[in-house]
Amino acid sequence: MKVKLAAQTLSASVASALSVIRHLWYSDFTGSECTKFFISTIDRLFDTFHSRSPKASGFKSLLTLVRFKRVTAVLTRTKDLLLNMQTTQGIRLCRSKRSMSVLGFAVNIDSLVIFSIQRASEW
Repeated sequence: MKVKLAAQTLSASVASALSVIRHLWYSDFTGSECTKFFISTIDRLFDTFHSRSPKASGFKSLLTLVRFKRVTAVLTRTKDLLLNMQTTQGIRLCRSKRSMSVLGFAVNIDSLVIFSIQRASEW
């Protein structure tokens, strides 16, 4: 899968659409709260990984020393969520046959945090 397509599928607008459809009482979308939460979490992760602009707001803005503690806490919670996700059979996703995406996100989170800590010590 191309990252661009994944980013479009796992975006804030898709999470919002799920909320709207659920609130309109479409029976097929009952119980989609967890899916919305997951999509929102991955969207925040994409925004954090691709943050570059000092003029952007929220998770899209630059990772500065001021924002570092808050962003690190969010990244740590996201990593814990990803590493504890389970398949319908109760197998943790990070130990399943399809573990690469979860492990890739976890490694990227660790890399970003470690890099940020190193940069913060230089400031």
